[in-house]
Amino acid sequence: MIISLVLIQSLRQNRLKRSVLAILEAVPRACGWCRTRWSCATLALEVQARGGVQVSAETMRRWLHELGWVWKRAKLAAKDDDPQRVEKLARIRSVFEHLPAKAALFFADELDISLLPKVGYQWMPKGEQVEVPTPGTNEKRYLAGALDMQSGRIVYRVWWRKTHGLFLELLQALDHAYAAIHFTSLYVGVDNYKIHKALAVEQWLAAHPRFELLFLPTY
Repeated sequence: MIISLVLIQSLRQNRLKRSVLAILEAVPRACGWCRTRWSCATLALEVQARGGVQVSAETMRRWLHELGWVWKRAKLAAKDDDPQRVEKLARIRSVFEHLPAKAALFFADELDISLLPKVGYQWMPKGEQVEVPTPGTNEKRYLAGALDMQSGRIVYRVWWRKTHGLFLELLQALDHAYAAIHFTSLYVGVDNYKIHKALAVEQWLAAHPRFELLFLPTY
């Protein structure tokens, strides 16, 4: 009799675990929850709503581990649906593999610089809290840089706004650093951010024909 009860309880748990896997296949919003991710507590409530069985959040956590599930950060995946992807990558590869003697290939990008320090975890004595001085009102700067794929040299410029003016400053810096007497062609690989396609940038490129932008596939 005791063995039968244990067997029934085991079969019941396995059925509940399979129902948990079925729930995990759907996003919480599809089940009426105002959440983007399932928590142990929410899963327990959903199991109760569907089958009338009360399960604690800790039991749900143990079941998830038994099912081979772990709690970790998801990763972002870019969409790869650019119809010109093959052509764009082929152009970049062709330039890279057949770079003329008086030519240079760069890859450029921009980033934000926050002057307010980011405070993370660190070791400190129990009962004390390390203080990090701030610069006062937070300010931001924006940096544009270009990496020379042959020499490893980096040319960069810093601006107070992330506009086409920042990118033009970088192009002008490259024009100055790589004199036309030594470099007849300068190829700059960039993403599809709007400042790279601004009218002022197009006009500058028209006046400096030795520059060519190589656009990466959109994502």
